[in-house]
Amino acid sequence: MAINLDLDNNYEEGTIVSATSSEDYDATICDNISIPLGVVNADGEVETSGKVNVKCGKRVYAGRELYMMDNGICSVYGFATPEDRKYLVGIALEDNDTKETKLVKCLLRL
Repeated sequence: MAINLDLDNNYEEGTIVSATSSEDYDATICDNISIPLGVVNADGEVETSGKVNVKCGKRVYAGRELYMMDNGICSVYGFATPEDRKYLVGIALEDNDTKETKLVKCLLRL
């Protein structure tokens, strides 16, 4: 489900965002201490459920849990540090052996 939130920046598709207390906007890029709110889609709206593309760092394997890392990016459990494993983003729906940041299809579990 996509919702139209006022973001503090024009984020790329797949960027994970979190709520903010700012009076000027509703959400900002998520870091490793913020609770993920949703993922920016190709239209600039924020997806809060369903199958979406998320930005992932490191390798990704289908069926693995994706956890919030930092700078709007998530990673699979095996690559996320223990501190980063507290905020589940979703479940990866595809494999990708690329080590660089990329978009991966995910079933959100926010």
